[in-house]
Amino acid sequence: MDLLSRARQEADYMNREIRDIDRQLKKMPEGSLQIWNRDKDKGTRQYVILTNGKKEYLNLQKDSGILAEMAYKKYLQKRRMDCCERKRLAERLIRSSEKCDTERAERLLADDKYSVMMPFACAGSSEELIEWARSGNKLDYKSEERKYRSVSGRMMRSKSEASIDSELFKRGLFVRYDTMLQLSDSVVYPDFIIRSREEPDRIIYWEHFGHMDEASYINRTLHKLQLYIDHGIIPMVNLIITCETKAKPLDAGQIDQLIEMFFGREENTEPARGFYVGMYGK
Repeated sequence: MDLLSRARQEADYMNREIRDIDRQLKKMPEGSLQIWNRDKDKGTRQYVILTNGKKEYLNLQKDSGILAEMAYKKYLQKRRMDCCERKRLAERLIRSSEKCDTERAERLLADDKYSVMMPFACAGSSEELIEWARSGNKLDYKSEERKYRSVSGRMMRSKSEASIDSELFKRGLFVRYDTMLQLSDSVVYPDFIIRSREEPDRIIYWEHFGHMDEASYINRTLHKLQLYIDHGIIPMVNLIITCETKAKPLDAGQIDQLIEMFFGREENTEPARGFYVGMYGK
């Protein structure tokens, strides 16, 4: 999710929170709770409710119900202040972002003159891994659905898959996309099959489930996950899973966190001339 979308989502969420808090505050008793230290040495406190300048002294044991309610009221009031401040910050960012051009990089990727020269990878990459990745990346599976270009130069079926592929490629990881995988009598097409220079014998699968607000899609997803588990491909062990809905798109920060979790922190990389040609046969 881009920064502008996140700011809009934040502003909408804060608006809902403020409305909910206002509904709760209307049901609360009048006045505000004050707690004073009566005797610091003994640690005793005085509980007072101030209402229109009048003071009502309460006892913690006898009046615990009303004190708890008034304490929660104070929390709601502070929470409302926090939400208003977060809303103002989000709206300020929205106003600033709408005046800025933040799509320059995306337009460059869409330009064939430049996209063919864009990929980055670790220098000194294994020839065996290059060949493994190149041989697995066939362009015929669901090719008509591939509309989004990754930094790797590869066309993907969704913006989220393009974001995942871009981050994997920039980290110097070796990727097969939508490659057939035989599991006993069943055939699946994992979104990504990943290997690294550091652990070339370790294979990690990545499935992105992008329509988790659709019942039929959820059923297919559960069937696919069960098939993976039955064949030793276990979520969060050797299978990365990301999900999204229309209301909750994939967050770019989540992609980075998962890559770091499975492959470690990002290392320094250098452009490897000829890697693109070796990997994709262009």
